[in-house]
Amino acid sequence: MGARYRKGQKVRVLSVRNKYAKAKDSNIEQYEFEVGTIVDNYWVESLTYGQVAPGADILPRGYIYKVRMDKDDGEIAIEEAALELVTD
Repeated sequence: MGARYRKGQKVRVLSVRNKYAKAKDSNIEQYEFEVGTIVDNYWVESLTYGQVAPGADILPRGYIYKVRMDKDDGEIAIEEAALELVTD
C-alpha cells in the first residue's frame, strides 16, 4: 500500500499525540487542527536499531509526512494517521 497523501496536497493536522510519541522540547501542539501542504513523505519501518517501544504490541511502521504549515510557514513531521485531506 502506498502513501495516502501526495506532495502538494492540503491536509489538516488532527492530532499530534499517539502512544509512540511524546513531546519533548517541541511546540508541535500549536499545529493541531491547522492546515498545511505536504512537502514530502517517508516510510518508517521500526524504531532505531530494531528496538520495540515499551508496552507496544507492534513495531511502529507507516508513513511520516513533512508538512509546511499555512499558519507560520513552519515545517513539521507527522504520521499519516494524524492527518486528513482538506477538500475546501
